[in-house]
Amino acid sequence: MSKVFDIGACPWNKEDSSETCFTRLSMTSGAPDPFAEDEPQGPVPFAIGFRKSSGEAIVFGGALLGAGLLLPALLTGHQLLALSALVPLLTAFWHYPMIDRSHPQLGANGDGLFVERLGFLDWGAVTSLELRRTAVRNIELVTLVIGLTRPVEEAVSKPQAVAPWKRLMLRNWTREAKEDGNSLLLVRLDTLTGNPEDVLNRIRSYRPV
Repeated sequence: MSKVFDIGACPWNKEDSSETCFTRLSMTSGAPDPFAEDEPQGPVPFAIGFRKSSGEAIVFGGALLGAGLLLPALLTGHQLLALSALVPLLTAFWHYPMIDRSHPQLGANGDGLFVERLGFLDWGAVTSLELRRTAVRNIELVTLVIGLTRPVEEAVSKPQAVAPWKRLMLRNWTREAKEDGNSLLLVRLDTLTGNPEDVLNRIRSYRPV
């Protein structure tokens, strides 16, 4: 097993030349656009995170509602009111990664394909890359489908260090087991910055499958 990779030590939204970090990355105003048209051809390291608007309402709304219910419950000793405050507070806790700008959710560089909470997938383990589009109530959902030659855990060449409490929170990917014992990794792109087609092309520049 490779040494655990601490993504928190990687300034992913800045220029950085470290082998274990990404370059040309941004989710902040005024920083370089990783999908700018004048980017050079060929593989270029990139990383993207959640869109700013994707989780703010549910996280901040849930936290405010929970606090609004919890405060009078503590002052009055009303247990039922205190229990009802747990629902919006836990909802805000679950969705917190959607407003966390400290870590990227998806990226690529010479080390592999980075997926948050997993780490770097070995390029040699990636056999297919495609977009899956579905619609729910006129809202288009776009998923990056990553075919792997082995189970997800075995495809990770450089695992990410993850705090135990964060394992209880929402993640932007799911997995599907295939009949041959290998895996499909499904990463949602409609919640992330960047055009899905551009993201796919950037990844395929490293692994043209």
